[in-house]
Amino acid sequence: MSYITSKKLIGLSVFTESGIFVGKVFDLEINVDSHAILRYIVKSRLGAIVAKELIITPAEIVSISAEKMIVKDGTVREIAEARGAVFAG
Repeated sequence: MSYITSKKLIGLSVFTESGIFVGKVFDLEINVDSHAILRYIVKSRLGAIVAKELIITPAEIVSISAEKMIVKDGTVREIAEARGAVFAG
């Protein structure tokens, strides 16, 4: 069984499948009834000042390790477009 602690999860770098850096895990939401993670909140810096919060659901995640989280390419683009962000790629 693999696992990761909350100390390592918060601050974990998030990348798309194609290697684009999305941001870092800032927070997460847990369903108190099922004990399941509902969504990850990822902060993305767009320039030196502006920070965007992106929401990643477990279904959008390809893999998680102690080094990084990898999410589906299309998912991040859809989130970015919905929030008015622009990602190269």
